[in-house]
Amino acid sequence: MAAPPPLPTTNQPNVIDRAIALACAGKLEEALRWVAAELNRDPTGSVAALLTARWVAELGREEAGLAGFETCVTRAIAAGQLPVAVAACAELRRFGGDASKCYLQIAKAYAEGSQSLGDRAMEPPALGGGQEVEQPLPDSFHGDLLLDEAADALSAALQALPKEAPSDLPQQPLLRCR
Repeated sequence: MAAPPPLPTTNQPNVIDRAIALACAGKLEEALRWVAAELNRDPTGSVAALLTARWVAELGREEAGLAGFETCVTRAIAAGQLPVAVAACAELRRFGGDASKCYLQIAKAYAEGSQSLGDRAMEPPALGGGQEVEQPLPDSFHGDLLLDEAADALSAALQALPKEAPSDLPQQPLLRCR
């Protein structure tokens, strides 16, 4: 039997955990500086895109947030992260957007018999680690400057979307109809 993977060597929270803790403490701009820096580092990160879009919308840039949620749905589907895609749809609806197109996108990708499904089993999303940013955006990024930078990170995430539909999505037991 194979040994379990080694545990992280540091007790530092990952970027997402740190940002969520800051947002829960009412420090939305500081939280946004962390996730926007992470999204700048890796525009394919669906959870970073989800949080960036949410906090951009909460801080007054609703249109950028709505576009970010739509990007997140496509990104999360491509990564095989159905729960993140559904959460982005819920946030899109919460901020006044029409989520029906996004829910349909999820249904088409994950429905039984979909060309997007592969043979692999569902796995939990990878936890952060040594590849994450070590510092948030500088404190000089606040207000409109921070929102501009976060919106630019969401635009980069949109540009980084795959051009083709996925073909190896994990099977989702909840969506099997027999």
